[in-house]
Order: sequence, then C-alpha cells, then structure tokens
Amino acid sequence: MELRQYWRILKRRWLLVLLPLIIVVIYSVITWQSPPPTGFNVGVNFLVGQEPGQIATNVDEERYYNWLTS
Repeated sequence: MELRQYWRILKRRWLLVLLPLIIVVIYSVITWQSPPPTGFNVGVNFLVGQEPGQIATNVDEERYYNWLTS
C-alpha cells in the first residue's frame, strides 16, 4: 500500500483513531489523585560487631603464616 492509501483510510476513520485516546485521557483526569504530602522521615541505624574470641596462641599464628605462604 502507498502512503496515500493509508492517509485516505485515516481521514475516513479518524474517529476510530482519536476516540480511544480521548477516552484514556478523560479517564486519567477523572481518576487522578495528587499524592499526599509527606510530613515524616524514617531512618534505620545498624551497629554490627563481633564478640572477641579466644586469644590466638603461637601455634595458631604459625599455622596462619604457613597457610598464607602456601
């Protein structure tokens, strides 16, 4: 089809093209509600830590360094 044929169809059926758009715009305007103003803030603070473990012995340190160099 040529563009002229498309244009003729659109001129003839312009209401079918425009009517859904008009319905959607009217429905959107009717059901639109402005968002309520926010008058508060919410915040959360986390404090994470570990309890101290057992004191490392020399044997533990030697194994650590052996593992580190392997």
